[in-house]
Amino acid sequence: MTYQNREFSNEDFSGRDLTGAEFYDCTFRDCYFSDTLMNDTYLENCRFLSCNLSNTGVWGARLSDVAFEQSKLLGIKFFECSRYSFSVTMEGCSLNLCNFTDMSMKKTPIRHCTIRECYFQNTYLAESDFSHSQFQGTLFHKADLTKADFRDALGYSIDPLNNRVCKARFSSPEALNLLNGFGVVID
Repeated sequence: MTYQNREFSNEDFSGRDLTGAEFYDCTFRDCYFSDTLMNDTYLENCRFLSCNLSNTGVWGARLSDVAFEQSKLLGIKFFECSRYSFSVTMEGCSLNLCNFTDMSMKKTPIRHCTIRECYFQNTYLAESDFSHSQFQGTLFHKADLTKADFRDALGYSIDPLNNRVCKARFSSPEALNLLNGFGVVID
């Protein structure tokens, strides 16, 4: 299945098997992808607008210039995606229980998002933009956050002893969270 320059609107792909499908320059608007298999799927220059991607299988999927906007991303194991040309943007999304372990995501915009219980372990996030995002229970471990932007972000917990934060940008007073790993008490 190959689709090019298509717009999918209000379609329910839930539980479907889209393994091996190819999508070029496609837009998905208000679509549902709950428990959809997108293994070995190729997505290039595609947009997901107000979509629900819950427990979507992405093993071997190639995501190249894929934008998620105002979408729900639940339980997606992004680390299973192909690392070849992996590039995504996320704007105003709800990310829950997503795993980005070992991914290379330099300069990735993840702005105005709610990020709950996600994993960024050994993730290369240099120059990525998390501005205006709200975090809860998200793990950054051995992540490269060099020059990352956390201005106006809330709720993050980043241990500077276990992550690279050189020249990363933070806003006050939230930047005091960086001291949590040192056991410092601030009154």
